[in-house]
Amino acid sequence: MSSLRALCVIFILCCSVMRTVTSHEFYDLKPVKLGCEVRGIDIGHPVPMRVIEQIKQDVTEHRILIFKDQHEISPKRHVRISRWFGDLESSFFTQHPKSPLRDIYRASNDKSEGIRPVGNEEFHTDCLYLPKVCSHGIYQMVNGSKEAESAFVPLSEIVEGLTKEQRNRWERLWMVVQQTTRVVHPLIYSHPGSNEKVFFLPTDYTVAFEWDRGNSKTRRLTEPEETSQIRNEIHDVFTEHLKDLQYIHKWEVGDFIISDNQAVAHCASPSSQKPRTEVGLRVLHRVTVAGKEAPEKKYISPSLERKTEL
Repeated sequence: MSSLRALCVIFILCCSVMRTVTSHEFYDLKPVKLGCEVRGIDIGHPVPMRVIEQIKQDVTEHRILIFKDQHEISPKRHVRISRWFGDLESSFFTQHPKSPLRDIYRASNDKSEGIRPVGNEEFHTDCLYLPKVCSHGIYQMVNGSKEAESAFVPLSEIVEGLTKEQRNRWERLWMVVQQTTRVVHPLIYSHPGSNEKVFFLPTDYTVAFEWDRGNSKTRRLTEPEETSQIRNEIHDVFTEHLKDLQYIHKWEVGDFIISDNQAVAHCASPSSQKPRTEVGLRVLHRVTVAGKEAPEKKYISPSLERKTEL
């Protein structure tokens, strides 16, 4: 059965990659394993509103847009482009002294040049500990090292690849996350743009899970042992599909990526933090867009269906 599920996931991914991608009058789109490369446009200079709206639509549809050969994007322009998608969220990260602007997070494999290490411990969704999870991450490779890579994984395909039993269990779970304050998110929820079912990967900030939130008869919090078991279950399912689904982006100077933070999980490869003396200097700028709404299930979950039947 596991082999059959793996084949189903591969089929889903292939269908996603083989979607008809139309190059339009504004720029050319080339599908990659996840998302599209974009050529034929220079977003370092002002573009018409209709082009901006097309870019926003394409990000929602393809989840990642990789703009190539973008050598004219200044830090101020980076921030301006990010504001196409909404207000910015920069309250949660530490600013490096060499960061050119408050809203730009500067990562590097040299601590004198940027924050390190960052994002290379596990796949994650940024800002999971905020009530409104951030909507987009906008990345610019300022200086590329020899082995600068980032990995991205689509989240809806993993939900679609679950067994019926797994999906029913996960639909009943809410994740309790705590950094400075405690927030609770549904494990599986509706993506705010596409409405597809996506999910959150537990991180170090996940302190517990809650079963059947909204159902007073069966609602309860997990104890530490059960929390660990559920985390391991989710991790095992994710790892099972990782090889088939993940897209590894090999960064080049001039790459500018707009990523849908709630549609894909991401992780920097360990090689991205190799010493400057071995692979050269790596400097990556990131701007994060604030979420507009709290994650929610825009459908009736199994636990509430059972309550209705009673």
